[in-house]
Amino acid sequence: MKNIYLVQPSNLTYRSVYLPYSVGTLAAYAWQFPEIAAQYRLKEFLFLKEDIVSVADSMDEPYLVGFSSYVWNIEYNLSLANRIKNKWPGCLIMFGGPQIPDDASYLAQFAQIDILMFGEGEKTFYTLLKALIDGTPLSDVDNIAYRENGVPALTKRSAAPALDDFPSPYTQGYFDAILTDPRYRDLQFDAVVETNRGCPFSCVYCTWGKNDAAVRKFPMERVLADLQWIAEHKIAFIYCADANFGIFPRDKEIVTRIIQLKKEFAYPEKFVSNATKNKENEVFEMYRRLDEADLNKGVSIACQSMSAEVLRNINRKNINRADLTRQLQRYRNAGIATYIELILALPGETLESFCSGLFDVIEAGAHCAINVYECELLPNSLLATKEYIEKFGLKTVKTPLIQARSKSIPASSEFNIGSEIVVETSAMSRSDYCTAYRITVMTQAFHCMGLTRYLALWLRRTGTCSYRAFYTELFRRISDSDGHIGASLRSATRSLEDYTRGNGFLGFRDERFSDFFWPLDEGFFLLCMTDLERFYGEIRDLVCGFFPDKALLDDLLSWQKACVTKLRPSPHPFRFRYDWAAYFADLYSLDSTPPAKRKTELLFRQQTYDSMEDYATRVVWRGRRREETLIRTTEPVGAATDGSEPPVLPE
Repeated sequence: MKNIYLVQPSNLTYRSVYLPYSVGTLAAYAWQFPEIAAQYRLKEFLFLKEDIVSVADSMDEPYLVGFSSYVWNIEYNLSLANRIKNKWPGCLIMFGGPQIPDDASYLAQFAQIDILMFGEGEKTFYTLLKALIDGTPLSDVDNIAYRENGVPALTKRSAAPALDDFPSPYTQGYFDAILTDPRYRDLQFDAVVETNRGCPFSCVYCTWGKNDAAVRKFPMERVLADLQWIAEHKIAFIYCADANFGIFPRDKEIVTRIIQLKKEFAYPEKFVSNATKNKENEVFEMYRRLDEADLNKGVSIACQSMSAEVLRNINRKNINRADLTRQLQRYRNAGIATYIELILALPGETLESFCSGLFDVIEAGAHCAINVYECELLPNSLLATKEYIEKFGLKTVKTPLIQARSKSIPASSEFNIGSEIVVETSAMSRSDYCTAYRITVMTQAFHCMGLTRYLALWLRRTGTCSYRAFYTELFRRISDSDGHIGASLRSATRSLEDYTRGNGFLGFRDERFSDFFWPLDEGFFLLCMTDLERFYGEIRDLVCGFFPDKALLDDLLSWQKACVTKLRPSPHPFRFRYDWAAYFADLYSLDSTPPAKRKTELLFRQQTYDSMEDYATRVVWRGRRREETLIRTTEPVGAATDGSEPPVLPE
């Protein structure tokens, strides 16, 4: 029998790693056929990024090794394939997955690859294995590229198949050996599920955008059986890979079953999906129920840009700001966390329009979580076509992939495959790109994570200035400053210019906070927190021009500082001249009524953290989305009646 290995390496986050679902689907489909099972022996799945030499040397006479490739594993896969080919020259090397360009270019570029597989792979993989048994010409196998007399050749493309007869790798037992293997006893496994494939939308930055296949559903029996298997095997985290979960009425039934399984087995603990557009009521109701069952990690609202021109350029339509405000309010009233998604440097986006959009979503009520992503040219997306690149003057750099809070330094690859990031367009220069990125970093740390949020809210409510006016002016002043804040911003974003020139990657590391590479905004926040007295002293100097009443400013700064979660709680109550607790009780109100001038005394309750590393990990990394950077538990002590001045807030 011929030995087959399937490879889908995932990144290990602490002790958590995904089961190799993609290659599992290939195996489950192919090995249901007796002729495949009779001729081929499926060896173990390779799903961890282990030492390449050791992995290749441990293989047992491989006949074919298939690699599932995406941006997070392509360089590892190419390196491993190269090692295998050197050790086992007769072994067939097959590559598939979203990272593979939709042509034969990888065959010309990488000698270690023998066969490329395009699109959804189950039937193609089976047909290929059968052709190799029967001696059928590879030209008869649809959806592949191979070498014919040393020259790359492409075969016919067939339509994406119906999903009615695709067995599941979960219920067919393909991952059982992984879960019981003593080598992996310390790992926590996550699971991917699919309920459908395809997308009705055509966003240019997404690989679904060029896919003209209809959205096809997996049989409901398979979906429910997968969920049952996951719960019974105590898998804590499910990522639903549907492009638009909630698009079909049956998705409500799926949610019902997930909730029932958690009640019965205590698993899964969390379910994350990509919510569909244009079905607001249905999506809200699904996530309300998931949230009540403590299964939800937050609802993403993918705006990508607030510019009408940019949205036309990327084939999207968004809700307007008024509707966004209403939608955010609806989730807030239900106690459901949301986060906005924006993409920097989309076609036609300028520095002006990007900043306008960033602060528009804050005006709409997104004070807590705004995710700003780099614009990546994904293989096989419309954005990566020559037409789009030339039309919008897209200029990119290749940067090694580094996941947020990863400990490893990306090595320079002999294959030079990295994330291809847009850092300049005909509408946004590289200098503007860096400015937009730094404004984003500052706004995330100051507003979303809370360092100056209450100052900005007061200025907005009183009509003194908008969020945009406040933060852009604050950014200008900080950029010109040599103080603690200016130095911290420059330190946190030091990698930015080199990154936009194609040298290095975005990441901030400081051993005081752990040996992770932090996202730049979190790095900036942590640097500011190292000297909070100095930080707020400088903030007072920077913002005093916005506040004609300096006594009110000092009291508001005292409130602002008291609200920030610190390394250790203050044992003392804080005294204020104004009733800021009542004034900010509704964070989202734009009521211009001034705060009551009433002396109050409050205790701020928070946990104690063992070190800055402990604080950074628990508050900033794990607690950021839950707003744990701000203290929300206060205890009234009583009004101060002795007429004394409030003390300087202790650390």
